[in-house]
Amino acid sequence: VSWKELEVDGNPMGDPEGWSVKLDAARGTVLGGDEDELRMLTPFFFVLPPTAVEANDKWDATVERRGTEFKFTAAGIEKLGEVDVLKVTSTSKETKGSDAMSSEGTWWVDKDGTVHKFEIKITNWVVPMAGGDPFDSVVTGSLIKS
Repeated sequence: VSWKELEVDGNPMGDPEGWSVKLDAARGTVLGGDEDELRMLTPFFFVLPPTAVEANDKWDATVERRGTEFKFTAAGIEKLGEVDVLKVTSTSKETKGSDAMSSEGTWWVDKDGTVHKFEIKITNWVVPMAGGDPFDSVVTGSLIKS
C-alpha cells in the first residue's frame, strides 16, 4: 500500500515509502501487517459489500485487530466526471483500547469496486511517523489517472 502525491495542509510531502499489508481479496478487509502501520491505514480501506447493493442498502464488517467495526450505507448513484459511481457513507470505531479511533467517511466507488474519491474524518488517528500521539484529521483522496 502506498500514498502518491501526498499533501499535508496543502504542502507537498512527496511519495512516502509503502507498507506491506495483507488484505482479504474478496472484501478488502485488513488481515495482517505491522500493528502500528495497520492501525494508521485501517480507516482508508473501503470494505466491499458481500453482495450487489442499491441505494439505501447497508453492510458491515469487523477487523479483528482492535475490534474495528465498519458500517456502510449506499447513498445512491452520482456522476464523477464521466464515470457513474455509487456514493457510500461509512463509520468505523475501534472497540478495544483506551485511545479508540473512529471515523466518518464518504466514498465514491465504481461498479468494479474501484474507489475514485474519498473523504474521511478521523478522530484519535495515530500516525507513527508523526510522533504517535492521537489527533483529529480530515483526509481526502482521489484516484490518480495514468
